[in-house]
Amino acid sequence: MKRAPSTRKLALTLTLAAALTGPLASAGVAHAAGGFSVRPAETSPSDPATRSYFKPVMKPGDSLVRHVIVANGGDQPLSLLVSGVDALTGQTTGTVYANMNDPVRKAGAWLTPQTRSITIPAHSQATVGFAIHVPGGAEPGDHVAGIAFQDARQRTSGGHFRIIEVIREVVGVAIRVPGPAAPKLSLGQMRLTGLPGTTLPSVVVGVGNGGRLLCQPKLSVSLRGGAGHGQTVVRQLDTVLPGDAVAYPLPWPRTLAKGSYAAHAMMSCDGQTVTRDASLTLGRNLISGRGGVPTHPSSLPTWVLLVAVALGGMLAGVLLGRRRRREEPTTVPATVPPTPPAPAHASSVAVPPPPPPARPVTGPAATPPAVEDDSYLLPDPGRITQADLDPTES
Repeated sequence: MKRAPSTRKLALTLTLAAALTGPLASAGVAHAAGGFSVRPAETSPSDPATRSYFKPVMKPGDSLVRHVIVANGGDQPLSLLVSGVDALTGQTTGTVYANMNDPVRKAGAWLTPQTRSITIPAHSQATVGFAIHVPGGAEPGDHVAGIAFQDARQRTSGGHFRIIEVIREVVGVAIRVPGPAAPKLSLGQMRLTGLPGTTLPSVVVGVGNGGRLLCQPKLSVSLRGGAGHGQTVVRQLDTVLPGDAVAYPLPWPRTLAKGSYAAHAMMSCDGQTVTRDASLTLGRNLISGRGGVPTHPSSLPTWVLLVAVALGGMLAGVLLGRRRRREEPTTVPATVPPTPPAPAHASSVAVPPPPPPARPVTGPAATPPAVEDDSYLLPDPGRITQADLDPTES
């Protein structure tokens, strides 16, 4: 009996969102993607950041109404879905936003848009209001969310790799509740591994903020061992949101040979400093990049990490598809998986709906976030990590 050929396409959901930098967004520029842009209607002349995101100071029990200006620069009417979303810390730090279908568990639940959908004529703009209500039991500190505008249409490309493109814009809402609050840094486990889908060396460091204020920490990692290897890499991280922790991939500028290493990490922010020491084992050589890959870690832009994550995710899908083709005796129709979560920093690869990292991005990434935060959130690159490439910590 002949076996029916198995056919399968890799479906990838790509969410594009406006890039955000600094604590939440770059000041003075409306977030724009896919032919439409969004920006706060209420701004403060003394604070340029308010041209990109909202920064209300509100007490528990307070309510406030704010507005977003949405402009359609395209030649066709544009239908958008509107929603409040939670902010997340992206995989490479920075604010990203959860997907529209993700449960809203944090400050995203404090936002209520006046409408859940809106259609804007070509070359026109509209003002959309939303209410902010701080619960009576809200703790002092920073509470970050976003108001998201997502194109109701999804575009799908053909070919072997089917890509579902979702376009959305997010305006961050950073609510400060007065009272005693501070960041609280923490360093988690460390390991040596290749950047997703590559043999480029990296040190993955658990980075966390268990406090109540935003923080942009500086991270320093030193490695000793591995046939005389000794080097320290310092990097300024982006925002780590209160209550979040991520496994941060720090690209390493030199080849790491198979063997044992002594690692020392130090992270500081707002007068706080935490350290962690670990003994790490690497099961195989990791080769430093040449040519188009910067050798100085501080010069390696975040988008390179995001692309590496994207490539790792796509490779995982290809390997998974090949394995299933060998195992499945019947034809499997092409399917499109549900939009994955993702947060957002600037452009993100993930499925966010209403609002902040990424970058999320996303991812989450979430981060992602995603990948919305300048993030491309793709299939989990961890799926293709081989055990012999993942060092152990003792």
